[in-house]
Amino acid sequence: MSREQPYLIVSADGHAGPPQPAFAPYFDPQYRESFAGYWQSRPMADVARAVEARELDSISELLAGFMTATGASKEQANAFANNASHMTLGSFDSDIRQEMLDHEGIVAEVIFPDGF
Repeated sequence: MSREQPYLIVSADGHAGPPQPAFAPYFDPQYRESFAGYWQSRPMADVARAVEARELDSISELLAGFMTATGASKEQANAFANNASHMTLGSFDSDIRQEMLDHEGIVAEVIFPDGF
């Protein structure tokens, strides 16, 4: 009888970092207003705001809208959004990220610092 050997999974496509509004304190005060204008003009600004506020319902709604706009049916978009809204927080919260990695069996990952 053979025993299945577990696979060692290392992810090499992780993206993480604070939501863009959280970078503001690291800018010299004279540049903060310009930075605020920059991130608020980005396509994902609404998601960044929702993530910073940890508003799962808003995140889910925005993700469903994105999926619908890219061709998903309403049912597909809602299913994706329901699953991905909590996972989206994992891009910004290391405890949630670790929970997700453990669930998927990932033991290590390469993280690119960009979140949104």
